[in-house]
Amino acid sequence: VKQAQAELERSEARFRDVLMHLPEPVFIRADNRISFVNRAAQELFGLAEGEVLGRSPLEFCHDDSKAQIQARLDATQRDVHAIGELPVAEATVQRPDGTTRVVEVSGAPIAYHGKVAVIIMLRGVSELRRMQTESDLPALSEAIGAINRIASSDREGVNELSNNILKDFALTSKLLK
Repeated sequence: VKQAQAELERSEARFRDVLMHLPEPVFIRADNRISFVNRAAQELFGLAEGEVLGRSPLEFCHDDSKAQIQARLDATQRDVHAIGELPVAEATVQRPDGTTRVVEVSGAPIAYHGKVAVIIMLRGVSELRRMQTESDLPALSEAIGAINRIASSDREGVNELSNNILKDFALTSKLLK
């Protein structure tokens, strides 16, 4: 029994170590409180580990997201095994300095310290949206404008039109991924 307990503790330590070094924000919710938070989540929340542990995940949600997240927390609290993997949802995290980050939230039930818990994974989408707005969408508009100019001009060659159509297709494909 002692050997099995020691192996379980080593396994949980390895699990925590892997989670701690993941580049994506991850935390574990047990008994409706955060019982583990990795470095990426600490950075996202703008707080040190000791300032996050023991708190409700709702404390890190912007008011616009609290009702949706509360409903998800209530559903998983009632029967975490029946839920299975949580479908991806979008939420807004609010940091102590008032800044916000839009994230995709997903999760799954796990065994943690002999209890049923939920591992929550977050993926930032604010930066992706900013990049698309600032670089890809204006480039797409420019490509569409060039196609329209070329199509209405008799002096432009078919090759230039083809190149712009391919550029437009590549940008559209990139945005839809």
